[in-house]
Amino acid sequence: LDKAYIKFREFPHPFSNLRADLLFNQQTLMINALSTELGGGKLSADGKISFVTHDNVPIDVKGSFTDVTVNIPEGFKTHGSGQVSLKGQKFPYTMDIQYEVQSGDITAEFAAQGAAAIKASPYLPKFVQQESFEPFRFDLDVTLKKPINVANSQMRALVQGHAVAKGTPDALLLTGSFSPIPGGKVFFRDVPFEITTGYVEYVNYPPDNPKIYLTATAHKTEIVSDSQHIESLQGKGSTARQVENQYDISLLIQGRAQPAPQITLSSQPPLSQRDIVSLLALGMTPTSLDEQRGSQSANATIGAAILQQPVGKKLKESFGVDVKVSTAPPTGNDRAAAPMVTFSKQWT
Repeated sequence: LDKAYIKFREFPHPFSNLRADLLFNQQTLMINALSTELGGGKLSADGKISFVTHDNVPIDVKGSFTDVTVNIPEGFKTHGSGQVSLKGQKFPYTMDIQYEVQSGDITAEFAAQGAAAIKASPYLPKFVQQESFEPFRFDLDVTLKKPINVANSQMRALVQGHAVAKGTPDALLLTGSFSPIPGGKVFFRDVPFEITTGYVEYVNYPPDNPKIYLTATAHKTEIVSDSQHIESLQGKGSTARQVENQYDISLLIQGRAQPAPQITLSSQPPLSQRDIVSLLALGMTPTSLDEQRGSQSANATIGAAILQQPVGKKLKESFGVDVKVSTAPPTGNDRAAAPMVTFSKQWT
């Protein structure tokens, strides 16, 4: 072979500029000095395939790869080097991979994925044309030599660790652990928390069901109107004084990923779980929302709280538009106050 090109349908990266010396006889295929380009790097291998009987086809091929960049699975981009071997007497053959990752970027979301069925190729012999067919059994050893970057909607952090995966693609079991480096971000209800410690641990677990332990913290400021000051100003037409309540919130995630880990929120000064969730989502606790009803309707207060979140900030940053929520005075026979949203922009 010289300058050959091979692209497998289920594999995202082609084998290009493939060269090899192949020697045939009645029962053996010798592979000498196979080399190819893969993912911007090099792969080389040699070995042999013996054809003893229709159900006894021993394979013994060994190789190495250097400076390869792969995106397997989609959203898991890694760069590194390692060793690979393919051995066995018949299907499924054992593919042993020792992969040392030098760098990487994970953009895929951490969502449970259903196991994809592996279909037998129509080019395989009839004796392997089965409804459920696994051509390879993997023994994959992955070491992160340097931390890799995770950047998706759930996390922004550098991660380090090591794991071994064994089994067929539809029944992989992992052993090992990965840990985010303190200082990274994890998102709960779109609120960034700073990671203090954590790990994802596998003890012969499937890829989508590790044991999780993570602690993180966030600081939230609640801006409310002083209810006592409001009462003293009624009828005077003055502006109510605003009070800032500061909260340090702690997030604890622990347990197996499936069906769901346990999430515990706590704060200083202490708040209930319900109050913390409200503070994170709306910027105010339910108690504070109730207290504001003396100065504006509950709907207006909630609207104001929501617009103080990223939506209102993005309007200000992108278009220079200020958003204010107030209470419109009663009109006609309708004596109920109504929330009023005002958009303003200054041109110079």
